[in-house]
Amino acid sequence: MRETLTQNLAAERALFVSMDATDPKYAAAKARIERMAEAIPPKRHRVVRPVDGKPAQPLERDIQKACLQLLRAHPKVAYCWRANSGTFTEQNQDGSQRYISANSAPGCPDILGYLKGGRFLCIEVKRPGGKASRLQEQFLDRAKAAGALAALVDDPQQIAGLLA
Repeated sequence: MRETLTQNLAAERALFVSMDATDPKYAAAKARIERMAEAIPPKRHRVVRPVDGKPAQPLERDIQKACLQLLRAHPKVAYCWRANSGTFTEQNQDGSQRYISANSAPGCPDILGYLKGGRFLCIEVKRPGGKASRLQEQFLDRAKAAGALAALVDDPQQIAGLLA
């Protein structure tokens, strides 16, 4: 939502720049742009949790993003991707909804890929202190037994250690 508001503001500013300062609508347009700018929420960067003041943990999606960046830059990795999982709904043309299941493999890890040389790569990402579900543990165990590089990580630097 923040990105959409920022894009709308940029479009309004582009139109505003082309206006003449003597135009009677100039002041109203300027006020509208200022209101739009104030309505955009600041980007959240929590250093401490507001409830108890303890250090905030990074979100899982941020750890995943950092892991993917590290893997894509690593010379031993041929290719890797984020394996989205879950169920979502889509509206049909007649107005009814249908459920679509993405990646129906039980316990499939967050990041999949393969190393140069053909070895399969499975990385389950959790927040610090997070634990894998029973199905996720089973998936990783089966992958390891088949010769894949499979691991549970809560810090991108752990991947560097795995690939060393």
